[in-house]
Amino acid sequence: MSAISKSTDPWQSLVARAVALAQAGGWNPKQEEGVLPTWSADLLEMEELPSIRRLSIPGRAQDEDSEGSELTVLLLVAEELLKQRALQDLGAFVEAISRVERATMSAGDADELRLWLVAPAGKEEDREWIVLRDELMRDTYTCTKTVWLPPNDAAQWSSSADAFLASTFLARPWSHTEETDAATRDLDAMTDRLTNKDHLAFYQALLTSPAEPQATEADQAATSPDDLVVRAVQRRVDAWLENLATRQDPEP
Repeated sequence: MSAISKSTDPWQSLVARAVALAQAGGWNPKQEEGVLPTWSADLLEMEELPSIRRLSIPGRAQDEDSEGSELTVLLLVAEELLKQRALQDLGAFVEAISRVERATMSAGDADELRLWLVAPAGKEEDREWIVLRDELMRDTYTCTKTVWLPPNDAAQWSSSADAFLASTFLARPWSHTEETDAATRDLDAMTDRLTNKDHLAFYQALLTSPAEPQATEADQAATSPDDLVVRAVQRRVDAWLENLATRQDPEP
């Protein structure tokens, strides 16, 4: 197979983003382009075998018992498949292709097969494509299948591809950017409270409220927002544990 060449098609944007994520994760992905084996033409009832792309990551097997295997993504471009099949038959066609691909792999590598189907640009809100995507994602008999529905605007392909890849094995939830950190802070109600001096006074009052024991030296020394929150939570937990330890269980 030859290396995947550069293009302005949506699938190329997806491959570029996937390779970047894999490399950021410390892996060395391999890209290949070719066709299915000739013996599959009769099986698939095709006069001309479609082009396929593979993205292989050596040593990326997700199963701990598959040491030495490589994870392979079979990437299919819907526009090429639709030349030989109607949209309503595309799901069964994709499943048949995945079976052919799996048959060419070793047992260990076959278990690490993934399939990505790239829809034509502009199908992100198309009902028929959304239904097809959901059906394929539920069908994991041969391999895990996911479908990317790219927007019509090429300028949005990269961001759309990133959102798609976040649902795959290439997701990196531990990575942070200034933008995602800001979003996390906005979602953290407690942190949001601590940006206001009035709320800081709330936590100080909580520690010395009548419902609480007399403030300790540690409470009085806790002047930062983080310290006050830790002390408040600790006091509540200690009270709960003390109550649990003294509780009498009812007779059986």
